[in-house]
Amino acid sequence: MNQVEGQISGIQSSDHMSLVFLDLGNGIEFQSILLDTQESAHYLQKGNRVNILFKETELVLSKEKEINISLENQILASITEIKKGEILTRIRLKTVIGDLVALISTTSSNNMSLKVKEPILAMVKFNEVILSPL
Repeated sequence: MNQVEGQISGIQSSDHMSLVFLDLGNGIEFQSILLDTQESAHYLQKGNRVNILFKETELVLSKEKEINISLENQILASITEIKKGEILTRIRLKTVIGDLVALISTTSSNNMSLKVKEPILAMVKFNEVILSPL
């Protein structure tokens, strides 16, 4: 599980859902959609620090550095390690918010011809971002 810390910079709620805006530092902003509101999850307050979590299998990689796509959370990274298995490939990434790990299919890894030290765009959809209070 990838885990970084961030600060809630804004909240937009409707019915029983909230779109939470997160400042991860170094100019990186993420979003998370939650089936909670400030009334049901009291840690959802602007300015609060939170843990931001997402699975390694939810990290999407692209060699394109600028891509017009509906994945809200995007961060530039550099590949620091590639460990290929028969089915899955584990890719360690260095970013301005810390190290992240992606698990992608070995078929995709081979098709992309990924290399250590190569720049990569890492993305995660907002519904895959989990928040927990510090």
